[in-house]
Amino acid sequence: MGKLIAVVCLSVLLVPGVASANLLVNGDFEVSVDGDYSYGWENNDATQDAWNPDNQVATTDNPQSGSRALHNYNDGGMSQTVAVTAGQTYRLTGYAWVPAGTVANGWGSYIGVKFLRSNGTVSKKYTVDMKALTRNQYNLGDTGDIAAPDDAVSARIMFGTYANDPYEVPGESDYDNFNFDVAAVPEPASLLLLGSGLIGLVGFSRKK
Repeated sequence: MGKLIAVVCLSVLLVPGVASANLLVNGDFEVSVDGDYSYGWENNDATQDAWNPDNQVATTDNPQSGSRALHNYNDGGMSQTVAVTAGQTYRLTGYAWVPAGTVANGWGSYIGVKFLRSNGTVSKKYTVDMKALTRNQYNLGDTGDIAAPDDAVSARIMFGTYANDPYEVPGESDYDNFNFDVAAVPEPASLLLLGSGLIGLVGFSRKK
């Protein structure tokens, strides 16, 4: 029986998930269009999910990986909107480098998702607070698996650094390697194969 349990556990671990692809354009800031490595991201919109475009630029100074990251010199943020399927489960990950120092106490850095209805209003919002994590290093922000509400038609991916006090200047921050995709789930064919194999193992165990 012990061997059977071990085989079952190994089989579950080996079940492949659905292949998924990043839904974001230029999530790693490596793609340039006319010299603009923030291509694909909105840096100034009416919703205030993207603001202060002059404070943000893709640079080679401090990438998490690859050759570039998005550097925020002050207070500012970017966003990108992608189509989603209602009821589908998604996941957002992204890296932020937040500086140490007392100047950072009055501001915040975050990554997040807003699921939007067809009229542009917010159905549900998820935010990961990056300010509370270890300073002076890249930290991974992860929403975990999040389901698109039944009335959602799109998702706005956001990141930024903001001041809570207009007289306190935010510290500089870096963002890199954003990924927003369908959360991995076992493939039906793989589950069927796994189930058939387990039934066979159980029958073999009983015969012994």
